[in-house]
Amino acid sequence: MPIISESQIARIQTAMDQKDRQNASLRQKLREGLQVDKTVQVIEVIGSGALAGAARAKFEKADGSFNIGTTSIDIEFAAGVTLVALGYFAGTKAGKSLKKAENHLMNAGMGVMAHYAGQVARNSIKGGKFTAIAGSNPNASLARALNM
Repeated sequence: MPIISESQIARIQTAMDQKDRQNASLRQKLREGLQVDKTVQVIEVIGSGALAGAARAKFEKADGSFNIGTTSIDIEFAAGVTLVALGYFAGTKAGKSLKKAENHLMNAGMGVMAHYAGQVARNSIKGGKFTAIAGSNPNASLARALNM
C-alpha cells in the first residue's frame, strides 16, 4: 500500500485551495452577470410598456381606437402577442435565428401586454363593465364596435 508523503499532501492541498479561489471568482462573476441581466430585463419590460403607451397616446384616434388598418384588431395587443410568440418560439428549431433575442423579445412582449392589460382593466373599471378597448375613450370605441 503506497504512502503519501507530507509534501505530496501539501501540493494537493495547495492545488485544491487554488481551485477553490478560482471557483469563488467564477461564482462572483456569475452573480454580477445575473445582476446585469436582471437590470436589462427590468429596463426592457418597463421601457417597452412605456413605448406602447407613448405610441398609443400619439397615434390613437379620437374614439380611442388604435387598430390595424380598418380591422378591429388593436395594434398594441397584436404587437404584444407577436413579441411574446417570437420570444417563445425563438427557443425552438423553427426560431433558431432568433435564439440570441429570445429573452429580449419575451421581455418586450410582456411589457407591451402589461401596458395593454392595465389599460383594459382601467377602462373596464371606469366604464363599469368589461371592455377589450385599451384606448382613452373606450365608450366611443365600444359603441362604434357594437354598431358594426
